Amino acid sequence: TDVAEEIDLDSSKETGNLPALAQYYENEKGNRNRLSELIRNEFCDIKEPDENHLLLSHLPIHTYWTTNYDHFIEDCLRREKKKVDVKVTEGNMSISIYGADAVVYKMHGDVDHADKTILTQREYETYGERHPLMLNALTRDFQSNTFLFLGFSFTDSNLNHIVSQLKTIAERNDGGVKTHYCIMRKPQQGIDENDADFSYRLKKDELNHKNLLKYGIEIIQVDEFNEITEIL
Repeated sequence: TDVAEEIDLDSSKETGNLPALAQYYENEKGNRNRLSELIRNEFCDIKEPDENHLLLSHLPIHTYWTTNYDHFIEDCLRREKKKVDVKVTEGNMSISIYGADAVVYKMHGDVDHADKTILTQREYETYGERHPLMLNALTRDFQSNTFLFLGFSFTDSNLNHIVSQLKTIAERNDGGVKTHYCIMRKPQQGIDENDADFSYRLKKDELNHKNLLKYGIEIIQVDEFNEITEIL
């Protein structure tokens, strides 16, 4: 909110495209130092992982992909006495930890290197050019493993590059598209949302789910977020 106000914008009107807001700020100020500073300071207040992080660390999963900057996944795995290989930079991609129990790919960066996190529109648009090894690894895993997507809506603008990459993988895979799964909460009608607008949003949601099936992603809907914990 403060960042938006510095460039005379209203953050409540920009929630659908926050990477663009970050880009506008960088353009106006000539750098993104303030944005990186905000990341460091805000994440310092987030102390503990939630139950889902703990449950995921218990499961026999070898590969984790996250777009989050926090350390929750790797911290929970280490609590389980697992040896973790964390991949954040292109340099990390070519160096592996021998005998690792789990690999965590942090494709949008890490809070400890806030200045290098993926945040602005330009950084998302040029991701493939700047992080080819990371995208190659994503391609490999998407073809060979079954993914469970948690916390993804596949409608946010900052995930468009992932969806585009998955589409490319699906098109190149002559052997057919592997099935993956995404747990999502069913759309909830807003307090001030009329029935017509809600029905329209439900229709768009249905069409989006059908579109994701083309990429091999099957949507599992739950009524409340706590059902995800029960499933895990």
